[in-house]
Amino acid sequence: MADTLLKVDNINVYYGNIHAVKDISFEVDQGEIVTLIGANGAGKSTTLKTISGLLKPRTGDVLYKGKSIKGVRAHKIVESGLAQVPEGRHVFLHMTVDENLDMGAYTQPASTIAANKEKVFTLFPRLKERENQLAWSMSGGEQQMLAVGRAMMGRPKILLLDEPSMGLAPVVVNELFEKIVEINKTGMTILLVEQNAKIALKNSDYAYVIEQGRITMEGNAADLRSDPRITQAYLGKFASEN
Repeated sequence: MADTLLKVDNINVYYGNIHAVKDISFEVDQGEIVTLIGANGAGKSTTLKTISGLLKPRTGDVLYKGKSIKGVRAHKIVESGLAQVPEGRHVFLHMTVDENLDMGAYTQPASTIAANKEKVFTLFPRLKERENQLAWSMSGGEQQMLAVGRAMMGRPKILLLDEPSMGLAPVVVNELFEKIVEINKTGMTILLVEQNAKIALKNSDYAYVIEQGRITMEGNAADLRSDPRITQAYLGKFASEN
């Protein structure tokens, strides 16, 4: 039986008086790709921000390796082995690719940075080609690759990806998800938040559906892909493809 790396236990999160996340519980086992799917505003990104320490739940808990990280400051959570790639990428636009990657390595010994960077360049050869290029001049797909690479520079145990396909052309989305699967095959555990249910379910092991702040369905990703309720609500005419 796989070890549970991350456990979200009955969290409730508010923005002022707005109850955004309602009694959400789920687990992510070591080595899995787990996805949270749902419409815009369903509570997916709020859940991810709560895990990474950017928001604090009013009730409930978040456990990483069996220990509570509720209320732990975000940079300490990063140091413990969780790295988030935020929605919208948020790379440092006026820094080069190389400098952006260095920023992601602040938790690591200086002696390991060069080797870690080579691993990122092996995964994303396009970043190596643009090593000295300023991030603002790169395409959206290249910036997303840079954001993922920057997170990997911290050598996390679990990678949190918030809407990685947002704003990208379908061919770029497919390429990016191939890389996500490749990263997972190295042993990296991944928690993914996605509106693009089709590609998320295709490339995940297990999935949870969030609607209006609550988990309404869960199951093996392959089973959910063929579930008529998911087909109708999230996959539409594309359900029969691939």
